[in-house]
Amino acid sequence: MKVFKQYLLVLLFLFSSIGYADELSISYLEWSRPRSGDVIVQFSQLRSLMQQLEPEKIITIRFPGGDEGILWAEELKGWLIAFGVENSRIELVPGSAVADMITLGLENK
Repeated sequence: MKVFKQYLLVLLFLFSSIGYADELSISYLEWSRPRSGDVIVQFSQLRSLMQQLEPEKIITIRFPGGDEGILWAEELKGWLIAFGVENSRIELVPGSAVADMITLGLENK
């Protein structure tokens, strides 16, 4: 539990210093690195997204089709939940425009 709190504090600090664009993407190549809490907090796309997450917004994760796309999106969702985002505020949407890219965005509930 102590490690989780440390990651959460690091995330909150990092989220407070990055700007936001309407949609952010994470490529398969970026995601294919070994993942841990330390690696996940280094994704500037996620820090940027979290900085703009307001109570009336949800996170949409657009993912490529197929089993790999679903697994990738579910893993990303799991990390977001681990870092404190409520499950009900994350929506998985199949059909990313690019086969090797996940696109993240914010939408009104």
